[in-house]
Amino acid sequence: MKIRITSASQVVSINALQNNAVSPTIPIAYSFEPSAIGMSEIQTPTQQSFNEIHQSPISSVEIDTASVYLQIGSVHTGNAIGEFDKNYLWEIPNFPLSNSGDFSFGDVVLFTPISSAINTYNCTISKADVSNVSLGADKGLYIFSSYNTEAEKLYLIQRGFVDYELTATNFGDYEPGDTLYLDNNNHLSINVATGEDNWVRSLGTCIPNTDGKKRIWFDPDSTFIVLSE
Repeated sequence: MKIRITSASQVVSINALQNNAVSPTIPIAYSFEPSAIGMSEIQTPTQQSFNEIHQSPISSVEIDTASVYLQIGSVHTGNAIGEFDKNYLWEIPNFPLSNSGDFSFGDVVLFTPISSAINTYNCTISKADVSNVSLGADKGLYIFSSYNTEAEKLYLIQRGFVDYELTATNFGDYEPGDTLYLDNNNHLSINVATGEDNWVRSLGTCIPNTDGKKRIWFDPDSTFIVLSE
């Protein structure tokens, strides 16, 4: 493309009306810094106003084998990052859990059916176990967040960024960028479970950070394998 500017003889005026702006030809994108559940903050774009007239004296523009154009449109407003501004921390009310003391923040759990109707959900939660296919291999997995005994409210993390302390006893080996599995202790770890009939399933990724945490993106795969000799 060649653009040749000669001596000025004309004036082109561009008047951007209020709430209009020059739009790029590529899609709008957003960025965010990964942080633990409950700490994420995504800034929603604010609307900008333009009410100025700019004049530039030119005489002629010669363009070879290309087109130059300006697209005028409204400044984008609305929710940022689609799925990322949703909350993946579940609150499940009226969920009796007599053994709530058996669970700690960060345990990988699943819903399991119960024979007696002790609640309206007809299920309880159990820890995932790599030695039992019915305990996590082909089930929806969650991270136990907390349980309010008085209100009988269960809090589970379905997906998202989660921080573990470096001293967490229910988390195994950690390496930024590595894939997460359950190890032989049924803890999140970069080490897969070993042994015949144990199942292996990708559960997320270790996320680099400068906060001195074992930060992960929890996002269980829907597929699994069972080990054999």
